[in-house]
Formats: sequence, C-alpha cells, structure tokens
Amino acid sequence: MPPVRLTVRAKPSAKESAIARADGLEADVRLAAPPIDGKANDELVRILSKALGVPRKNIAVVMGQSSKQKVVQVEDVAREAVEARLQAAVGRSL
Repeated sequence: MPPVRLTVRAKPSAKESAIARADGLEADVRLAAPPIDGKANDELVRILSKALGVPRKNIAVVMGQSSKQKVVQVEDVAREAVEARLQAAVGRSL
C-alpha cells in the first residue's frame, strides 16, 4: 500500500488540540503546543496518530517542519480510510 500524503495547516499555541477542518487530504489542525523546538510537530504527529488509528512511527512531517503549511506522510493505511477518519475526527478534542 503506497504512503498517503496530507496537506496540513497547523495552528500552534491553541487552547486545545483538535482537527478543525478536513477536506479530502487537506486539514486544518489546532495544536496545544508552541512552535518551539519541534513541539508543535510532535503534537501534530500525536493528534494525527490518534485520529487515524495508526502508530506514531507511521506518521512523519516530510515538508514544512518550520512552517504552518506542512506535508505529512502516513504509512500503512489506505487513502480512503485516512479521508474518512480525518472527517470523523473534525471538532473532537484529541
């Protein structure tokens, strides 16, 4: 199964972590972590791992490590499952 790439707009330093919007393979994610020393990226991986039901080791930020616009790669899950699970997680506190 090929890896799935998501385009994510990260919003660090939010009150709580949650997926604010999901549209196909694009998502806006609020992160309850500051954009310092990779903490926001770590929180993004944690949130996506929980929302998608995959281990953290299967998720990597492959582009935009220091930007709000990021590309995240997810291994060992089908594209359709990623889209459905992201949509199901919108608005839930993770």
